[in-house]
Amino acid sequence: MVTQARTIDVTVGGPQGRASLVMGSYEPDDQTTGVPAGTSLTTLSGNQVITTPNTTLFRRDITGKVSIRAANVSVLECRVRGTNADTSSTGLIDCTNSACVNAIIEDCTITPDLPGNVHYTGILGHDYIARRNRIYNTCDGFGVFETGAPGTDSLVTIEANSVGPLGWWYPDPDHSDGSHNDCIQLQGGIGTIVRWNRLYGYQSMEVGDAITYGGREDPRFDPIGNAGNPTQTQTMSGVMMNANVGDPYDVEIYENWVYGGEFGLNISDDNLGVPGQTVAYVKRNRFDRGQWFVGFPIIYEASATFVIPASGVDKNYYMDNGAAVTLHTG
Repeated sequence: MVTQARTIDVTVGGPQGRASLVMGSYEPDDQTTGVPAGTSLTTLSGNQVITTPNTTLFRRDITGKVSIRAANVSVLECRVRGTNADTSSTGLIDCTNSACVNAIIEDCTITPDLPGNVHYTGILGHDYIARRNRIYNTCDGFGVFETGAPGTDSLVTIEANSVGPLGWWYPDPDHSDGSHNDCIQLQGGIGTIVRWNRLYGYQSMEVGDAITYGGREDPRFDPIGNAGNPTQTQTMSGVMMNANVGDPYDVEIYENWVYGGEFGLNISDDNLGVPGQTVAYVKRNRFDRGQWFVGFPIIYEASATFVIPASGVDKNYYMDNGAAVTLHTG
């Protein structure tokens, strides 16, 4: 397993009333993520391109997006709104630039102003620690890949955030069957850590495209028309893992709360894994029973190497009764 070159204090609780929080000991919600209630924010208008190392954005209401292009940038207790001007995939907080190193994003509320934008991911890129953020009404919550060197460490930790619901669009510029929403999509990079998050894999009723079906409009319409399922309310997945931008491995996914999704965790891409690599360690995640493919909380690639305990103290389990989830290969 890759040891990432940074120190993470897992007991620091953050600002105001969060000082006593111990991440992993509670399920994140609106009170424990995002800009703390009662925080006074100063407006910062337009898109922000950060090129000066060690810059901190603190308690700002940002009417555009944030592009981090320097080392040691912090975005703390900020509201990030974006615009409707972007015409290609980007992050409301974008960490894809090669100069982005050791970005810290904490206690932020990250959601596009209505009506939103099909192209937005909440936080996108590499070399960031995201902690206690509230992300919703975006297309994806988090995106992870190493743009400059796909076969190297992502240096990404995603912990104690609350993600979802997500906005669904049809048609999507990249998908003829509608947008493929994931709370977290891991597309490349080694050693990503995903822990202690609430991943709410359901579609938003506030944003997205409304399509008439059966005399009503429903932004959660399933255009494929699967029998008995005219209103597919789930996203694609809580965590989607594939090799779009590089071969991701040594990923740790543990102790998350996962709701809905077509699958809860979809790590079944047939390009995952080469000899000598463990693709992911998947342990002690909790699931509801709301997956669109009923009974498929975890699906993984049979030909790749994973550590996914089927029983014992490290099993992945259902929230309602603690029973071990059924594992499926695909």
